[in-house]
Amino acid sequence: MNLFQKSLGDLIKGARFFTGDITSYNSQVLNEIKEELKSRDYDIKTTALIKILYVKPLLLFLFNS
Repeated sequence: MNLFQKSLGDLIKGARFFTGDITSYNSQVLNEIKEELKSRDYDIKTTALIKILYVKPLLLFLFNS
């Protein structure tokens, strides 16, 4: 597990300032969240759930636009 886990704020800032292909950034973020959900630490899992609840509607909006 990554010692320096990204917070929701880091995730949002990263999306704003990302200059490459946004789909590659999104897949990277989703892979990180999947790994965090596999953790045994409940704090990490809670943060991952918060991120997925924020990211999922955003991704649906972006891909349906």
